[in-house]
Amino acid sequence: MPQSLREWIIVLWPAFMAACVLETLVFAGFDPHDIHFFGMSFETDRDTVYSVAFFAFWAVTTLSGLLIWILAQPAPPSQRDPASPDEAGSERAQS
Repeated sequence: MPQSLREWIIVLWPAFMAACVLETLVFAGFDPHDIHFFGMSFETDRDTVYSVAFFAFWAVTTLSGLLIWILAQPAPPSQRDPASPDEAGSERAQS
């Protein structure tokens, strides 16, 4: 998980922007009162649906960003393969 505020911002800001784009795309084509969820229509006002959908989009894109951030972290030195191509190439170059 991100440790510093900067790392959180690196994850949250792109997720926020993606949620903005998703919100625009989804609700440019669909009216919240025309969308049915498990056979039931939303009986709330449009602003509530827009807000809940935005935060749902933001949560999903944040989880995606966190997964990318976790997978992009280098392995600790104790877990690296000693015969990895990067280290083997540097050893050949030193010889």
